[in-house]
Amino acid sequence: MFAGKDRLTFVHECQGEVKVSEVVSGGKFGMGTTKFCVGKNFLSMKDAGAAEIALMSETVSTSTEDASILTGIEFVPSSDVMETGRLNGTILVSYAVMPCSISKDGCGVGNPTNFVTYAVDVATKEVRPIANYPGGGTPIWNDAGTKAIFPVEQRGGAGCDDRAIGGYDLTTDTSKALTTEAACEFSNGLSFDVNGDPFPVWGPVYWTSDSTFMTTILGIDGKWKQIDGTF
Repeated sequence: MFAGKDRLTFVHECQGEVKVSEVVSGGKFGMGTTKFCVGKNFLSMKDAGAAEIALMSETVSTSTEDASILTGIEFVPSSDVMETGRLNGTILVSYAVMPCSISKDGCGVGNPTNFVTYAVDVATKEVRPIANYPGGGTPIWNDAGTKAIFPVEQRGGAGCDDRAIGGYDLTTDTSKALTTEAACEFSNGLSFDVNGDPFPVWGPVYWTSDSTFMTTILGIDGKWKQIDGTF
């Protein structure tokens, strides 16, 4: 549910049997369980002022392997103010099949943590399917609410995961690497691989405008380098 001057309610309904998953250690739901539907799944959106519910998705599931779950609603605000004086923005809906999180075999470390599949424009109520939202990481959105930077985060167990900083464009539903340099997750010093060899480390990353950003990288020589980029 998204609560505001324009209230939108998102509903996952089941025409069939509602079941409860087994506990999956390390899954998205931690050591807990979640409900899923075996049968017809309906994802709907209702505007507070509308009598009808808009159907967003209708699928059929037979087990945890193909059952979609509504796991999150995130509001991405925009700095643009509409004529009505209300903030514009986008609602990101996480509704997807997550067998790694609700089946007892799991998928190990490094499995996806983001499951955004729909974007809803708050002003127009237009719904767009999303196919290329990054599977992992925490976004840093620009003020316009159109693009996000994804700092590098450790996904595996031992050692460090060195990668380029990623970017996601919500207007085009595209992802790309924003830097030619690769480094490990931000920390207070150098990181090391499984053999104990040092790796460069990212510093914090900031938007400097809606289309430019700045970050720093700590090299294995102990020197910091500033990186300015356009996205």
